[in-house]
Parts: sequence; structure tokens; C-alpha cells
Amino acid sequence: MSAGYIVGLGAFFPNEPVSNDRIEAVLGKINGEASWAGPIVLESCGIKSRHYALNAETSLPTHTNAQMTALAVRAALERSGYAQSALELLACGTATPDQLNPGHASMTHGALGGGSLETASFAGFCASGMAALRYAYLSVLSGQVRLAAATGSELSSALLRASRFKVTTSSVTAEDLRENPVLSMNKEFLRWIAADGAGCALVAPEPRQDAKALRIDWLDGESLANELPACMYHGAEKDRHTGELRGWLAEPDLQRAVDRNYFCITQDVALLKKSVIPAGIHRVLRKIVDRRGLKPDDYAWFCPHLSSLYFRDLLARAMADIGMPVPAQRWFTNLDTKGNLGSASLYAMLEEGMRRDLFKRGERILCGVPESGRFSYYFMQLTVV
Repeated sequence: MSAGYIVGLGAFFPNEPVSNDRIEAVLGKINGEASWAGPIVLESCGIKSRHYALNAETSLPTHTNAQMTALAVRAALERSGYAQSALELLACGTATPDQLNPGHASMTHGALGGGSLETASFAGFCASGMAALRYAYLSVLSGQVRLAAATGSELSSALLRASRFKVTTSSVTAEDLRENPVLSMNKEFLRWIAADGAGCALVAPEPRQDAKALRIDWLDGESLANELPACMYHGAEKDRHTGELRGWLAEPDLQRAVDRNYFCITQDVALLKKSVIPAGIHRVLRKIVDRRGLKPDDYAWFCPHLSSLYFRDLLARAMADIGMPVPAQRWFTNLDTKGNLGSASLYAMLEEGMRRDLFKRGERILCGVPESGRFSYYFMQLTVV
């Protein structure tokens, strides 16, 4: 029977970790003033350190997204013992490509070098990395490809530097943030949680004989964009009355889009709090649980992508509501040391879990990646073999 196995994992994180008290030293202070929101955001998000592809002294870039992604692919190949010439497919997801076009996978292929292969680029926020993995998995499952590399990567620091913020006015107050930490998800506040890095998973039709692998039992994705409006967006402005997005291409000149902060990633925080977990768990995961007959005791590990630890308890309660109360001691995330890696988050979790030998043969892992862009969700079951 055909199957798909993650036979190698690699990750790359640029430069030394940046602690919470060094964030503004690296990214700069907006308008030259220390952020009043930063300490409150950091208190609720649970992140202690992260990596930036910036020189800590000059704030100048040290890596492109494509370079980081290529380094993650090379790490996966070297660790698993596969030759780069064996790669037949490179599928890449990211929210922060180095340019609008060519596609990120093409640019990564250029940075990687080697022989010719198929490339596929996936755009979006956190779910783009899972879309790339699903494409690689299905390509292997269909017999079209013998070895595929799927990646997720983010160069968030390019958007987080103080020079990127034209204005900083906000209706969110310090008291609002203390009472409701989810309000930290907004233009300036995203500076405190987003991070840089890349991850890669190599997918093949059979496991290696000399090392553990992760069998992909199933990988399901679902979009609720037909029902819900955009929640997180980049290169656009949201009409406060209609909820419609006006993209930068609709503006009569580029400067107006710059002046109105179209190019700051923005979150509709009220919609996020209202919808991201109920939609993902009560709507999407509930259907998967019922269709596949899942039970919490089936899983030794739950690896959720969390943008902030603020959502951990909310997620746990929602999972209990649908009959999937995976105990807290079986959750694994490295958000505290790697920050919010977006499309690279699950790759980073799986790479660290395998490298630290946390996952034992015979164990099952439930993975979940939500995206609030316009509410897309991916869930996956892995078995360690």
C-alpha cells in the first residue's frame, strides 16, 4: 500500500537568539520611543527568545528568506543521508517571500543549486507551510515523486524594523492589553511575537532502514473563507464598516499605500478572538474527529502551532468540548525559544522533537496549524516508525 514518510527534518535559525530585553535594540524603537505595549505583550505570549536575520548591532539583513530555506533543506539532506541529486520536488510555503515574484520555491531552488527539479510555491500565512507539505505528501503518495522537500519559512524581521512603521496611532490602551492580552495582535504588537527561521521535511514512499521516520497517516486541510472575512492581512487595508479589503494595487499610487501602512501585517483582533479557535476546533477538527473516529488516548503527543501562549488554555478547553482533551503533559511546542515562526512552526517542532528523541517508535502525534488570514486550518496525524 502506498504511503508517505517524513524521512528527514532540518531547520535553520539565523544568528544568536535575541532575548526579550534586546528586541528593540535590534528592531529599533518606533519614533525613537520605547514601546509601552511590549512588556505587556511579552508577559502573556510566553516567548523568551527568538531569532532575527538581522545584524544585532546594525539591524541590517544577514540572510534572505530563500537562503534560510535552502539552508534548512541542506540540513535535512545532510542529517538523513540523502544526496541533493535525489530531490525531485521542492514545495515551499511562506508569508514573507523576498519579492512578489518569482515564486519563493524558485528563489530557494536558485539558492540551493544542484540539478533541475519541480518547484511549487504556496502563499499565505501559517497554513502555507502545511499546504506545501500536503502537496509533497500527495506527490509521493501518487507515485509521481520519490523524494520531495517541503518547507515553511519566515523573514518576519524585514517587516518588524521600526523604519517600516509609518504611524503608530492605536485605539488600544495599556489597560485594554492587561485585561485582554489578545489585543496584542495588531500592527505594532506583532513585533513582539514574530520571528525568523526555516524548516524542511523530506518526504519519501518508504522509511529509512537505519533511522526513525514519521509516517503521514492523514493530512487534512479546510478553508472557511466562504463564511468568514479576512482577519490577518498584508498589503491591504480593511474597511471598518464593510470588512472588505482594499489591496495596494487598487491605490492610485504606491506612496498612498505606504502612508496608510498597507505593508504592515495587521490583525483584526476582535475577529481573531471571536473566531480562530471556535472555527478551527468546533467546526474543522470536530468533523475530522467524527469522520476518523479519533480519541485523545490515541496520541502520545499534540503539536499545535500557537502564535501566543495566551491561546493555550482556550485551545485546551475547546478540544475538551469536542471530546479530545489531550493532557497538557503531552503537548509539545517550542514557541518559548523560537517565537512565532508562522509557516515554519510545525517543521521546527517536529525537527526539535526528533532531534531530542522525544518521539518514540509506535507513538502517534496529532498536529494542528491554524491560520487566521481568512481562517484556514490543517490537521495531521503522524506515527513514529
